[in-house]
Amino acid sequence: KPGMHHEGVARMSGIVAGDEDSYRAFARLFDPVIESLHPPFRRTPAHLADRHVSNFNAARLLDTPIDPKGSCVISSRIRAARNVRGFPLPPASDAETRRDLELKIIDGLEHLRGGIHGDYFPLSGSESFPARPGGMEAEHEAALRSANLLFLEPTTPVLIAGGYHRDWPEARGMFANDEQDFMVWVNEKDHMRIIATEEGSDLQHAFSRFCAAIVQVEECLQTVGLEWMHSDQLGYLTTDPANL
Repeated sequence: KPGMHHEGVARMSGIVAGDEDSYRAFARLFDPVIESLHPPFRRTPAHLADRHVSNFNAARLLDTPIDPKGSCVISSRIRAARNVRGFPLPPASDAETRRDLELKIIDGLEHLRGGIHGDYFPLSGSESFPARPGGMEAEHEAALRSANLLFLEPTTPVLIAGGYHRDWPEARGMFANDEQDFMVWVNEKDHMRIIATEEGSDLQHAFSRFCAAIVQVEECLQTVGLEWMHSDQLGYLTTDPANL
């Protein structure tokens, strides 16, 4: 919707995880919330063998046009959160750890090739990335936000209470290709938000591009020794259980 920014449309449960182990250590708190958000998840003895299944086969999508007349849908967007194993999640991260993670993530993303090869733009005012001290130009940042391509500083009580705002904007930014139809938000509400966009309503094409990109992103991160947080039962772990 025009004028609606991402903080307003993101799913939020009201609780956050501080690290990967939080989902085990505080299972009595998290499990009922996850059950309500993601049925048929259960952590009962009868469901201990259940496994989360991810499907990145774009051919399985229905080819029914979403907007056959092209009169309603302006653009399509596929995105998913990913977090790096061995690092605290954003609400529990300190400034030094956040800077360290930013450099490691960008070191990996710089190996991307093809249509998703791009460049990293720290938020305006960030001093953590040596190649761009001070971050992107304020005008560039304003243009990206106007186009709904960049995240906003947390301002709502629930986000501030969750610790998302600490040391803002340090060590936060956006990796994007030249066409700006593929991007990775770094150190927002999760370590990474991987996003593919498409003009119009061709959701199938957007998802196909996303699937190819997310595989390449994972491979590039592995070359610098990073792997994603993942649980057999919960899938890819996220700061907010709403986004599991």
